[in-house]
Amino acid sequence: MTREDDDGAPAYTPEEFLMADTVIRNENHGYWNTNVMETYPNPFFIKLSKKIWSKLPNFMIIGECWVGFMFEHRQLIMARSAVIPRLFKLPETIASVLGKKLHKDGRITNCAK
Repeated sequence: MTREDDDGAPAYTPEEFLMADTVIRNENHGYWNTNVMETYPNPFFIKLSKKIWSKLPNFMIIGECWVGFMFEHRQLIMARSAVIPRLFKLPETIASVLGKKLHKDGRITNCAK
């Protein structure tokens, strides 16, 4: 993204970086639009993780993970790609595994058996 055009000028302005105008919104391109996305880790996430971990080895990368049509296994893909998937239902799921119920107001109660 820091590449230069043929005339030596930056391809993107600082404003385009800030406003995320360097990507096509709501489109699946590149890795997410391939047949191998469920087989191989995401090369961008792997490169990013290695770069961060070379300076901060205890750093955790947590990514928002929306699942749905064509992305039923996205959480597995992200985990395989060195990103901890943050799922909307994750806190409720962890609570239920521990035999608890997490309420919308933040209360935790024991599950009725």
